[in-house]
Amino acid sequence: MHSRAELVILAAVAVATGGCIREYQPPALYEAHASVQLRSVLHTQLGPLVNEEALIDGSAVTYAETADAVRTTSVRVRPQPTHYQFHAEFSHSETRWETQTSYVTQTYVCGSRQFGVQYCTSERPEIRTVPVLVPVSDGGCDAHFEQTPLPGAVYLVQYELFADAMCQVTCQRLVRGADGALLATECGPGEPPTSEEVPPADIAIEPALAPEAEPTSGGEAPIPPGASAVGAPD
Repeated sequence: MHSRAELVILAAVAVATGGCIREYQPPALYEAHASVQLRSVLHTQLGPLVNEEALIDGSAVTYAETADAVRTTSVRVRPQPTHYQFHAEFSHSETRWETQTSYVTQTYVCGSRQFGVQYCTSERPEIRTVPVLVPVSDGGCDAHFEQTPLPGAVYLVQYELFADAMCQVTCQRLVRGADGALLATECGPGEPPTSEEVPPADIAIEPALAPEAEPTSGGEAPIPPGASAVGAPD
């Protein structure tokens, strides 16, 4: 597998339909908020090029750090229902020949006047076959997750890609125990109160290992436990 530095990372600046995506605007420091570390872990490389997107409530978030196949960033999130969306798609480029028509302007003598020759112009079509690089999808996966973060809490929301059309999003609440050890609990109703929180910079949870998925009788790998909203990208 190639390292992330060898991959071409395409910025997530537009949706598939070509429309623009606005940049995520976090709450101010003085506003009530939770701290969320977004992490993307690609356990496999399906092609030489990869396009990754992370959205919070439909707004684009830019990953700040890159290490091999892991990308992370920390953001502030409002304590309200929040929708996270993740997208990763691998591709390669192929050269195909296309016929293109251009028009060439030409000038010619079309008469004479008292003080000289009269010139006219016209356009003629020029048809040629040219090589064009065309992106071809090698597979990918979309996933999403919803939560209502607690003000003052610290979370790790992690997207993992295991294979084509196989990915998941997990969410962990991070706190310090009485002995100073880092504790992680599943996001949801059973979360502890917001005390003894760990700063986002101290988050150091190792990414989960890819499950050993065995092909089913239909030749498709099973979805790992806990996977949510998996599917091939449009």
